[in-house]
Amino acid sequence: MATSSRDVEEPASGFAVARRSTEMATAGRCFPSGLRGEPIAGDFFDVVALDEDRTLIAVGDVVGHGVEAAGRMHVLRAENRALAMDGLSVVEIARLLDVLQCSRGPEELATLWLGIHDRRTDWLEYASAGHPPPVFAGVDDPAHLLSAASAPPLGSGFVDRHVLVDRVRLAPGGLLLAYSDGLIERPGLDLGDQMAGLRAVVEEIYVPALSQAALERLVDRVLRRLPHDPVEAPDDVCILAVHRPLVAMGDVGYLIQRSG
Repeated sequence: MATSSRDVEEPASGFAVARRSTEMATAGRCFPSGLRGEPIAGDFFDVVALDEDRTLIAVGDVVGHGVEAAGRMHVLRAENRALAMDGLSVVEIARLLDVLQCSRGPEELATLWLGIHDRRTDWLEYASAGHPPPVFAGVDDPAHLLSAASAPPLGSGFVDRHVLVDRVRLAPGGLLLAYSDGLIERPGLDLGDQMAGLRAVVEEIYVPALSQAALERLVDRVLRRLPHDPVEAPDDVCILAVHRPLVAMGDVGYLIQRSG
């Protein structure tokens, strides 16, 4: 179905999001763990237009599974959006979210990668609290992992001491692939090798003029390279690809139901 919304959110299990706007094209997947039980994820991704120039990009992972984790996830996502819309920096947002998570109790741990992109300068400023680093590729920038998290997870009480801001130029043609740790963590497999596999997939398929279909194929190829069994998996998985088209494509969105 078509939509004119400028926000992009992960839908229910078994769905994919695809969207092309004037500034961003996105493709994402969310898979809850243990579909024989509660098909509800605590992981999320978010792409939100804050104003005419700035866009919030976030991927988060709330501890736990099922209905309770999903409830905590919705609260965290809403707070992240609200703070970003108030004009706070990514470091300020991370610090305040840590305080809010701590106020709710010891079970409120969550990891979060968040960035704010400004199309006037092309800079994407980002910070991470315990979250795995996205893969980035640009016209003159080979595929590589962005900076590792400088701060521990939200709810630890130590984000204020450690969180740092970093930035990368997400110019037209640039690609960002963010994900939750459920995509790369497998018993007996080296985490570094798994992240290197992600980078290799991006390097293989990336071209500056990615079409929406190619962006979808990139996400699907990552999922084939790092296979995920939603029934047996111990953790939720989400993945988000964000691409800045070389040419403005209008504001069109699609919600695509995926089989299987």
